[in-house]
Amino acid sequence: MKIAGLDIGSTGCKLTIFDSDGSCLGKAYRDYPVKRTKTAHEVEAQDIIDSVFEVMEEMGRRHPDIAGIGVTSFGETFVLTDKAGCPLHTAMLYTDPRGADEC
Repeated sequence: MKIAGLDIGSTGCKLTIFDSDGSCLGKAYRDYPVKRTKTAHEVEAQDIIDSVFEVMEEMGRRHPDIAGIGVTSFGETFVLTDKAGCPLHTAMLYTDPRGADEC
């Protein structure tokens, strides 16, 4: 049995495959551009989605018998979407300075 771990980070995502003994069988990684200015830290949500699908497709081709995937993600954020699930705005990173006054 093979299992996978998907880590969706603030600058990239990776999918790592393990066998039932816990040995690493391979991994795929994609980064995505992050926009950091003095007033905002954001990433395009579609870039994240595209990168996640790319690593899943790559490792799925190499290991078609994956039995399960555990998922972790970066910081505290959310993405508003339309009815079709398409992102309506960029995702604010947990390092974004706009909440400083509230903190």
